[in-house]
Amino acid sequence: MINIDAVFSSTLQKLPEAVLVYDKKGNIRFVNDYGVTKTGYSRETLLQTPIWEIDTRYLTREQFERMCAQSALTDTGKSTSLYRCSDGTLLPVEISASIGRHDEQEYCLVIVHDISERLHRENELNLLQTLIDDSHDMVYVLRIKDGYIHYMNKMAESELGYTLEEQRALGIEGFRRPLKEKERFIEHLEELQETGKMTDYAFLTRKDGSEFPVEVNARVVNHEGTDYNIAIVRDITERVEFETKLKEMNESLEKMVHERTEALEQNMARLDSYKQALNANSIVSISDTQGNITYVNDNFCRVSGYTFDELIGKPHNIVRHPDTPKELFKDLWKTIKAKNIWLGILKNRKKDGSPYYVNMAIQPILDADGEIVEYMAIRHEVTKLIEREEEIKRQAFTDVLTGFGSRLKLIEDIKEHPSPMLAYLDIDEFSSLNDFYGHEFGDRLIKHFADMLSGVFAYEGSLYRLHGDKFGVLVHSSLFKRFERLIKDFTERFNKRHLRFEEQELSLRITTSLSCVSDENLISTCDLALRHAKTHSLPFVVYSRQLGLEEELRTNLSCSVRLRNAMADDRIEVYCQPIADARSRNVRKYECLVRLIDEEGQVISPFYFLEAAKRSKQYAELSKTVIRKSFDLIDRYPDRQFTINITMDDVLNEEAVELILERLEAKRSEQTVIFELVESEGIENFEDVTGFIHAIKARGCKLAIDDFGTGYSNFEYLLRINADFIKIDGSLIKNIDSDENIRSIVELIIGFAKRQNIETVAEFVESEIIADTVEKLGVDYLQGYHIGKPAPMSDE
Repeated sequence: MINIDAVFSSTLQKLPEAVLVYDKKGNIRFVNDYGVTKTGYSRETLLQTPIWEIDTRYLTREQFERMCAQSALTDTGKSTSLYRCSDGTLLPVEISASIGRHDEQEYCLVIVHDISERLHRENELNLLQTLIDDSHDMVYVLRIKDGYIHYMNKMAESELGYTLEEQRALGIEGFRRPLKEKERFIEHLEELQETGKMTDYAFLTRKDGSEFPVEVNARVVNHEGTDYNIAIVRDITERVEFETKLKEMNESLEKMVHERTEALEQNMARLDSYKQALNANSIVSISDTQGNITYVNDNFCRVSGYTFDELIGKPHNIVRHPDTPKELFKDLWKTIKAKNIWLGILKNRKKDGSPYYVNMAIQPILDADGEIVEYMAIRHEVTKLIEREEEIKRQAFTDVLTGFGSRLKLIEDIKEHPSPMLAYLDIDEFSSLNDFYGHEFGDRLIKHFADMLSGVFAYEGSLYRLHGDKFGVLVHSSLFKRFERLIKDFTERFNKRHLRFEEQELSLRITTSLSCVSDENLISTCDLALRHAKTHSLPFVVYSRQLGLEEELRTNLSCSVRLRNAMADDRIEVYCQPIADARSRNVRKYECLVRLIDEEGQVISPFYFLEAAKRSKQYAELSKTVIRKSFDLIDRYPDRQFTINITMDDVLNEEAVELILERLEAKRSEQTVIFELVESEGIENFEDVTGFIHAIKARGCKLAIDDFGTGYSNFEYLLRINADFIKIDGSLIKNIDSDENIRSIVELIIGFAKRQNIETVAEFVESEIIADTVEKLGVDYLQGYHIGKPAPMSDE
């Protein structure tokens, strides 16, 4: 797929100058061919080398980061530097830098101009200028009739070493040697008197006997009837040397011109190749200012099914699909007429009527006066991509195991349903069955149960698997009485009999609920009814106001509002609970725990607002707030080690993962950060967390598993995700001093962990007796109110 970035990349490749683009982390993201050639590196090496190893303005990574922090990415404008080539040489360059943003990221684009040749020429010109400045011209005034020296300047005296009287005594011929052998100076003066002016060359001899060449510019001047020769005598020793240098420079310039000519020819060849590549991979058209097609490439014809002659002169709406909204084309024309580039995806129609999708960029072409003369459109067919997106959407709306609709599909269907009624069916204690028989058996059983539901309810309405062992049935509310009886009868029959499945006799029970409220609370009221049924051990509950569940609903809504206000007022805080070494009892780590501070200053436990956060879709923002504040503590207390709680929702949230990785890259503390994976019942989808675990461990972090010991199959998952710590569930620890069976289980867990080099943490250590007991069993760390309660971190 070609996008606008690729178009610009193609343009930058054409420049006969090195072009680099790097991001805020100093990573080189783009370099053109000329830059690769000039520096001597391979493209792969350059794209893996940070900018501070190339550009000597940045001595170190830390200096680059400080400059980024002080002035966005880096300074713009022109500057000079030395670029380090692959052979270690330093190339003098002039840099033109500019800052740009793309996809909410900041980039620096630099055009790097090799100024070594210019510096070389400037040095030679400086040398020439120095020769001129240091050349001390000698001035003489002579009587033409006899060559008597009437005047000479101090420079002549200084240069030759003779005084005026000494030179008069010697006469001109006493220190001048003509180029022509036996030529007398008086003959030279006679020739000058005839011509009036002349340039002469000769050698002069200093008082110390040394000789040097001179150029003499002589002119006849008559003063009071007497002819004088005014001569400016210039030492041309340096000129002779310079002429030699100049000859070398000319030869060098001729060589440079030859090389540049060859480079230009190569660039022209590249441009031709780019054009061929563009025509081969893109759908290209050019139209006049009215939108009539003036040019199409072969690819346009191949994809659209039209011939060249069928397209030329026609408006672009020849391929417009009727499904495309007119508003889109209004925006398109408004954009390009304002001389801006339009980017977007369009649904087009082929000659045979079949649709296809293109990702398109339309560039207005301007003349020298800045007026639009035509439009160039570059497209890339993305039909397969669009179809893939539709398939992904379909998969998101379908449960893979059962083929039923997903929770997302249920939410969408309720919005479209004219009068919905919803039932929930939940298998009780299904996780225990999973633990005993394994998840593969559990999946097969879920599929079998889904088949049972389909046989009973498929003709009544739509079936959904909401998560795990929870199912939903959506029907029309006009069927209330009949459907209520059907759900109730199914529940009673299912709960009375034993289910035989794969030669196993299973005792399963289900809890069901039904709601037909006609507002947006259908799902929440069905949830409330199901929760009420489970709380009171009822097999089936129909939601009604007489149950008094509205107060619970209002409490949930009130809690959601309180949470929203607390986040807006920055009243979400991170409290830290100490974790001590089991042997020394010294505090070694702290677990970061979320707390809400209400408007009266009271500290609220997450027990009272975490579920509301999930129900009101505020959990993601709440989690990011806790992550940010936890990393602030890590930076503020670099001598302490911290554990940050994450859930599967966080692992699957791209924004949360991106925030974690950004803060890990930026953290100043050398201490290892530990991430504690909570709510581990969802960890059976361990493939989802593999990428996250690899990413944090690559940055020196460690992984802990919370509430270990509540499930039989946790040992398998522990090995598969390569955990560093396990936190033994508090339900085991709090009774360990009085229950021998629990003590045996904990001893088994600790023994397994030690064999796998995994450290253990005992939670809910509420007394010294419990602390001593788990210490003797070999646990590594202690956590609980006996060690310390959660509290704001302090400097003490």
